[in-house]
Amino acid sequence: MVGPTQSPPLKPVILPHLLLSKHTTPGCVSQECCLIPFGTAADSLLRPRARDRRRPGQRQSSTPSAEPPETATHTMPPLPRRDLRNLVRKLGASARPSQQWQALFTLEQLCAGDMSPDNLAAIAAAGAIHPLVQMLTSGSQADVQSNALTALVHLVAHAGNLVAIAAAGAIPSLVQLLGPASTLPVRQNASSLLIELSANADCQVAIAAAGAIPQLVQLLAPDSLPTLSATFLLMRLAPTAANADVIVAAGAIPQLVQLLRSGSPAKENAAGVLGSLALTAEHAVTIPPLVQLMGPGSSSGVRHNAAGALWFLAKNAANKVTIAAGAIPPLLQLLGSGFSSATRNIAAETLRCLAENPENVAAIVAAAASVNMVREMGRLRIIEFQAAPSPM
Repeated sequence: MVGPTQSPPLKPVILPHLLLSKHTTPGCVSQECCLIPFGTAADSLLRPRARDRRRPGQRQSSTPSAEPPETATHTMPPLPRRDLRNLVRKLGASARPSQQWQALFTLEQLCAGDMSPDNLAAIAAAGAIHPLVQMLTSGSQADVQSNALTALVHLVAHAGNLVAIAAAGAIPSLVQLLGPASTLPVRQNASSLLIELSANADCQVAIAAAGAIPQLVQLLAPDSLPTLSATFLLMRLAPTAANADVIVAAGAIPQLVQLLRSGSPAKENAAGVLGSLALTAEHAVTIPPLVQLMGPGSSSGVRHNAAGALWFLAKNAANKVTIAAGAIPPLLQLLGSGFSSATRNIAAETLRCLAENPENVAAIVAAAASVNMVREMGRLRIIEFQAAPSPM
């Protein structure tokens, strides 16, 4: 088995539109200022995990090298097409195992270098993607799977290779590699590659159809390295009603709530997944745990993200009364000077959204009066905005 060496530091995954920013411009209460815009999947992709460069069966050194691997400092020159075709031929099943391994090792090294888009496209054009995908199957040795997977993670950085990797049948094998039988670096790289593939709508359908959701839910443990990637993928899949049903049935909600309470860098992502689930009326089951997280027992960051998820939930008219039943007092607390301007803005927006239902206005006024905040409600136009007469 190929063992991991020291891995690069985790980089939090930037979520789509539901990741809430704690650096909102003071005084701004617009939705755009309270959210971090969605970045490309390539920007948020976690780097492939480092591994020992060994052939199958080679003994691992008991003393890993203290020197970091050398990295290219310039773009590689164009690769000769004839050499690439010869290299790809040696990846085929008809090649001797030693030739196949050497070709795979060489190709992975090429992909891991500072490759230009043209070179990445040339490797794919030489036919490398199909044999690399075939090496991901359960019949391959673990270290062969790992090297092939790392090469594909680099190849997908070229946009033109994304569809080719999916068309070669990579998705079912990648989903299988998310399971506990795989090493931690393989699970991380498999989830990273699925992130890139999920940028394509058809691939999202294929990922869900391959049974990825239960596997992703299993990766939601706070101490699991692929948690960032798992929450990102669940975020992409959750807007589809059928996928949301599977996510809830797989037991994701308690684990997402646990992530919100933990120190995991994925806790902001967890709030986004809950918010996305709750945008479907059938999954208003997410409201009680979010309201509970709004209490003083949670950290300010968790309360910030729970309030943001409730804000999105409150946009669904069917959820306004349910949220108001328990969320108004903690939302009023978040308007206090002890919280960041971003948190106060989100709390105000959520209360304003709840006040769009006339049944909630009296509850907001009563709760505000009990803490001497009625005038503050007026200053923020949470109440007066709703009471203002409609223009003729």
